[in-house]
Amino acid sequence: MMLINLEAILWYAVLIDCIGASIVTLFFLDWYRENFPKLQKIFPLGKGWCIAYFIGVVWLGCLLYRMKILPW
Repeated sequence: MMLINLEAILWYAVLIDCIGASIVTLFFLDWYRENFPKLQKIFPLGKGWCIAYFIGVVWLGCLLYRMKILPW
C-alpha cells in the first residue's frame, strides 16, 4: 500500500488547475476576458499556453510516477 504524500497532493492540485485552465480556454475564453479584465492582462489565457502547461504537468506526473510517488 502506497501512502499519498505532499508531492502527490500538490501534483493533483496542479493537475486540477491545469484541467480548469484548459476548460476555460477552450469553452469560456470570452467570459474570462469580460469578467476579469485586470487578471486577463496579468494572466492571459491562450491555447498555446494551456498546451505547454498540460505538457509540463504530464511530464512532472511521469517523473513522480517513475519515482513511485504518485499512487495511480
